[in-house]
Amino acid sequence: MTLSRHNSISTHKNLHIAIIPTGSYEYHGEDLPLDTDSVIAEEIVSLCINNFKYEKNINIHIYPVLKYGYSIEWLKYPGTINVDPKIYLDLLDSIVDSIEKNISPAGYIFVNGHGGNYSLLEVFSRKKFYELKKPFIIIDIWRIASGYGLKYCHGCLFEQQLYSCLTSKSIKENYREEQICSSYNELLKGYIEELKIGGCGDINIEPCVFVNKICMLIGEAIKIIIDHS
Repeated sequence: MTLSRHNSISTHKNLHIAIIPTGSYEYHGEDLPLDTDSVIAEEIVSLCINNFKYEKNINIHIYPVLKYGYSIEWLKYPGTINVDPKIYLDLLDSIVDSIEKNISPAGYIFVNGHGGNYSLLEVFSRKKFYELKKPFIIIDIWRIASGYGLKYCHGCLFEQQLYSCLTSKSIKENYREEQICSSYNELLKGYIEELKIGGCGDINIEPCVFVNKICMLIGEAIKIIIDHS
């Protein structure tokens, strides 16, 4: 398998797969950096891909993390950058159009570290799947976490631990269980109150084990694309 960064893409006539990490640049409380979601997505992709071994004619292309996302709920906090949904979709379209002209990969994998991006990625992936007739797979980190019991997390303890696991940087754990947890079911009915830093739901998996689970899913996604080609 050949691993290619965006500035050293192979031109061989082999099977190409594009992986694009997506994140955000937004307020994550006092203890995590603004680009937390982006760092998590980027580090997970880097770690996982380094563990994969495929045939020599499989070329995995890892593109730079898309650091800005749809973060309208955090705009009042300094440092947050929100991308308008239409602009975000247009940006994705331009990125994929460029990749199509470069290497025309057999499929795309988005590894998403910011929950606010998911609906836009889903709309985009459905559209491009029918246009290009090739797989567009979304691996959403926080939707996967919900399968292990985490209902809501933004700057929560698990995100702090996950960030530390991936970067080896020590984060002062300052976990606050906010009111959003008691009213989470009401939030699902509409945006009736502000989101807050914190989380709810007891996750039943260790952060580094969780990363390994995501690696397995990325591996499955790669296999789907290979089998589809």
